[in-house]
Amino acid sequence: MNEKITLQIDTAGELRAFAKDINSGRYHGQPDLTVKLTADIDLGGLDQWVPIGCGGHFFSGAFDGCGHTVRNMIIKKDYPGSYGLFGFCTGTIENLTVTGSITCIAGDVHSAVGGVAGLVDGGQINNCTADISIDSQKRSLGMYAGGVVGQLREGTICDCRSSTRFENVLGNFIYLGGVVGAAEDAKITHCVFDGSIQILGDTGYYIDAGSIVGNVRGRITVSDCLNRGTVDASDFDCGFLTLGDIVGRWEGEDAELQPFSRDTLRRTASSMAKEEL
Repeated sequence: MNEKITLQIDTAGELRAFAKDINSGRYHGQPDLTVKLTADIDLGGLDQWVPIGCGGHFFSGAFDGCGHTVRNMIIKKDYPGSYGLFGFCTGTIENLTVTGSITCIAGDVHSAVGGVAGLVDGGQINNCTADISIDSQKRSLGMYAGGVVGQLREGTICDCRSSTRFENVLGNFIYLGGVVGAAEDAKITHCVFDGSIQILGDTGYYIDAGSIVGNVRGRITVSDCLNRGTVDASDFDCGFLTLGDIVGRWEGEDAELQPFSRDTLRRTASSMAKEEL
């Protein structure tokens, strides 16, 4: 039986030390780990942030932001992987706001990028806000990109808000969502997107984009979600783009869009004018 561990974090140094412990395998796969923030944390003094859960290790415990904000997270994505405040999470993250930026400085097709977490597998994200910029810099950002979570597998996201600003997004294959990039066998409820998405493309490029989630498949429910953001796809030319107000593309027969989620702009286009959703 794993020993129950509770940690309190109130400085940038302590948060960075915790990330190093996770990434070195100290708490690998330990569900009885509880972490609580006791103050707002400013990461502005760091050159860049190394996500919590990378290098083959992941976070499996419960992380409670207790209503606090982690500010000025700076990530420079230069290698395939999972990027966000958390990289790979199988546990719970809740009551947290993240601000900052993720910038693509080396293109690849294998990454998962999100403000709170890159990859969530069987985990839960509750009552979290991402107010960040994600700049593709006209490079391939990765396969999954979301304002809160890049890729969600067999997990839930509830009561989250994304004010993320996606800029210069270019990818030869990408699932892009204002809240979640792609979700499979998952549940997304009571989420709001009020950020902006700028999509670029050229011959042969393929993007599924939605204000809440870009692509869904398997047994999944999207309910009570709202889009207040904007999407600019006017520079997407001669490729394949599926754009949805709530969900970009539905795949499979078990996906369900419940009432009170608006889904009015789902369509495929090779070139389209700017839409204000």
